Amino acid sequence: GNACEPVSVSAVLSAPERADTCDGFEASAAASSGSAGAPWASVQWSVTYTGDETLTTFALLRSLVAAETSLRLRFPPELLAGGENYTVSVTLSNFVGASGSDTRVVSIASVPAPSVVVLARSTATLSRSRP
Repeated sequence: GNACEPVSVSAVLSAPERADTCDGFEASAAASSGSAGAPWASVQWSVTYTGDETLTTFALLRSLVAAETSLRLRFPPELLAGGENYTVSVTLSNFVGASGSDTRVVSIASVPAPSVVVLARSTATLSRSRP
């Protein structure tokens, strides 16, 4: 294309719909396009949630999120509150000044999603029938 045409930004944010307080989750804007063949001029993350935003854990999470400048953002489980919904947003800007945003909502379970664990008892006994 013509170098004078503005390059529009298509921000694509991927994140799980559900996560839990054991594993946390990762959000990624790596599938976004429109950086015009150069590194993004800016990557801005933000987060809000349905709980008490005055809590220390949320203040820590918000500062961690605001400081991130890469296209991937890890949400550590120790900073997440079970039973709440987190709204994650990313805004990408390219060097010609175009920008785009995308948002995902992740709901956090207070207990981990059930994973099937089979516990085998080690007390199995074999009895041989005597001749």
